[in-house]
Amino acid sequence: MGLLRSFLTLSLSFSILCLSFANSYSEEISWNDYREPAHDIRVIHKERTTIYVDIPDDFIVNKKELTLILTVKSHVSVRSALKREQGFHLFYPSIKVNDHLFGSYRIPVKDLPGEQTHEVKIKTKHLNPGINKLQAIFKWKKEGNWCTGGLCNYRIKEMYFKNAPPFLNTLAISSDPQGAKIYIGGHFHGETPKDVQVGKGWHNIKIEKVGYQPSIDDIKVFEDDEYFIELERKK
Repeated sequence: MGLLRSFLTLSLSFSILCLSFANSYSEEISWNDYREPAHDIRVIHKERTTIYVDIPDDFIVNKKELTLILTVKSHVSVRSALKREQGFHLFYPSIKVNDHLFGSYRIPVKDLPGEQTHEVKIKTKHLNPGINKLQAIFKWKKEGNWCTGGLCNYRIKEMYFKNAPPFLNTLAISSDPQGAKIYIGGHFHGETPKDVQVGKGWHNIKIEKVGYQPSIDDIKVFEDDEYFIELERKK
């Protein structure tokens, strides 16, 4: 009886250990906006790295495929000639789409260098309007290849859809007095007050009104923001 109890206790402990081990090798990531790149996604051997991204119907419709551009960096190192180099000597990374039977796409890496950028063309029939599940995985090129610990991984440094529409922010532009003309990058955008759609980054803004000194400014836009200027009368 004591032997049976010990065996059952050992079996239960082993099951809990395996469950904990399995749960520790999973990661779910939300790609917040398909129009902007996703960055720094770690992929470890046997880990289920899942990326969820919302893709609208109008980006999929009337297209046979979408081009996903990935910059990947290997952390697996092997000795070649007289030095040890990081690269994709022993494995190849892949992207699996929505658990589809035929929706596994190999990233066409070469053995070297350790950081590479490639295009992967994903068939739209494997995608859904709305939330999509992308799994970053890799497979060994030969049976028996293995590595341990932190060396068994690569990173997706950047990933984005080619030809995705630009992500725009709302810049609420106003002035005192109102009715001043707005120029952004030399292009006329109406009169103040007005909400203007602009991309992230630096923008040259010129505000002018008859009888007032024109205002010229360079601003950096990170998110939806406001821009106000008080114009000075001409002397």
